[in-house]
Amino acid sequence: MKKNMKIRRRALAGATAPNAGPMWKWTGRAVGAAILLSWLWVALQSELWFLLAFSAVLAATGWALRFRRDILLSVLAALVAAAVPVLIVIHAIGGHLANADAVAAVLTGHIIAAPIPTMIAWTLRPTLISRAVNSVIGSGILLLAVAPVAAFGDHGFGSAVLILALVTACFVVVRRHRRAWQQLTTTLPITAGWTDLGTRSIPSGSPNLFVGRGRAMTALTTTAEVIPQRVLHRAVHQSLDAAAAVGIPARHVQPVVIALHEDAQLGSHQVSTSRGRSTVLVASPDQIPAIQHMAPCRRFGAHRRALYAAAMLPSGKNDGPR
Repeated sequence: MKKNMKIRRRALAGATAPNAGPMWKWTGRAVGAAILLSWLWVALQSELWFLLAFSAVLAATGWALRFRRDILLSVLAALVAAAVPVLIVIHAIGGHLANADAVAAVLTGHIIAAPIPTMIAWTLRPTLISRAVNSVIGSGILLLAVAPVAAFGDHGFGSAVLILALVTACFVVVRRHRRAWQQLTTTLPITAGWTDLGTRSIPSGSPNLFVGRGRAMTALTTTAEVIPQRVLHRAVHQSLDAAAAVGIPARHVQPVVIALHEDAQLGSHQVSTSRGRSTVLVASPDQIPAIQHMAPCRRFGAHRRALYAAAMLPSGKNDGPR
């Protein structure tokens, strides 16, 4: 019983004792850092400064990209793809292997090619899938090509394996991006070369959006016999917002007002607003294919980028006739 009381008193005294101040904590960390630096100086000598500089750069990069994990993960994938061949080269040269020179030459090519899949993953626009995942997959394919060289050495096929791995990594990255685009756009209806994306939400409303031939067209419906000015202004604003959202010049976006009334006044209207000036076409639903067919064709790359960006816009609720 007395022994249990002594244990409780000691535990209580330890729990209520004042903690060590922050001065002691920082002193312990400083002593630990000094010991680590001393050991690194003995082991690395003059190369310690390069290690410190590289560590400082990594720490600064990590701090700057702490809120952009996709960029950080992509950079880490490229660094790992380059660091593994470096370590193998150091081991091969330090171990005095018979074909160390040939292995070092081949792995130097791997080091140079390490950031290429990451660069391709980040240059594909627009972003349909995770660029970080694409970077990791491409870097992983390059790392797989390092394994046979590290295990069996270079027997004349190291360069061919490197080229094959690089082409495969780039093909997989581009293919994943292209497949995501196909899954996004294959279900959309196409009429006269124009893709009908339905109603898409933009800041000025939810018009019907059409993309074709590198151009876009916004359609707003109305049941009025005489088209009011507010409808024409709204059509202009929607075309400007659609141009900004899709990423094409405003002159390549045609605002259209679809008149559902039988006696509506059809034709073109020059409309000037506080945001810009544009020609608004007032047409019946049957005239939409003719308007689309009359639009001149732009280059295929412009059409593809516009379609990608438009397909990624959120679907909106139809505003209904006005």
